[in-house]
Amino acid sequence: MKKTIFKRFAALVLCAGMVSSTALAANTIYKNIRVEYSDIKLVVDGQTVVPKDANGKTVEPFIYNGTTYLPVRAVGSAVGKKVKWDGNSRTVYLGATPNESGDVYMEPYQTSSLTLYKPEKGKSFYMMGVPYSQGFTAGWFDHGIALYNLNGEYSSVSMDVGHQDNCSTDDKTLNFFVDDELIDTCNLTGDMQTRHITLPLNHGLQLKIDMRGVGAYGIGNITFHR
Repeated sequence: MKKTIFKRFAALVLCAGMVSSTALAANTIYKNIRVEYSDIKLVVDGQTVVPKDANGKTVEPFIYNGTTYLPVRAVGSAVGKKVKWDGNSRTVYLGATPNESGDVYMEPYQTSSLTLYKPEKGKSFYMMGVPYSQGFTAGWFDHGIALYNLNGEYSSVSMDVGHQDNCSTDDKTLNFFVDDELIDTCNLTGDMQTRHITLPLNHGLQLKIDMRGVGAYGIGNITFHR
């Protein structure tokens, strides 16, 4: 099915990652174009992603002149990148902006047996009486795994690691892998003090955090450094 629509190209990005040239022009240009909607699906690392805008409304990809166009916010979210639109410079940012510090928080692109915490959700977990609204926990008997797409951009990562208050005190082992190579191991115990640790990433491509054992533990304030 084909439809004729009006679109501002500044809100779209090519599947290949190129921004339409009209989005970069000093003045906005409107064109009456005919595009093809043909139930295009977006699959990232084997997982189907439903593209949505900032308000949660589904946005359908389309084809124009043989090129597939995807909504930039959906693409950024699918690959774990923050999306920001700067109306003054007419620029779409994926990830950190030039004015931001080199410290970045990003969510894992894949998890298993973990409970994620985000500041915007208004919930926290506690370690040594301190609330953490950003990070994740692994409960009793959970083998938790978190995978992060580093894209070669980060030199190190820091975080707080500890036991969840008023939870199982059995031991767990925490392993960190960069590009499938073990870089550090932490033994977690019920009477441990919360530790602040920093690990080298050496601009690797993937970070894997693996928590296995019986007790209940958490990782908070996970920050990536460029």
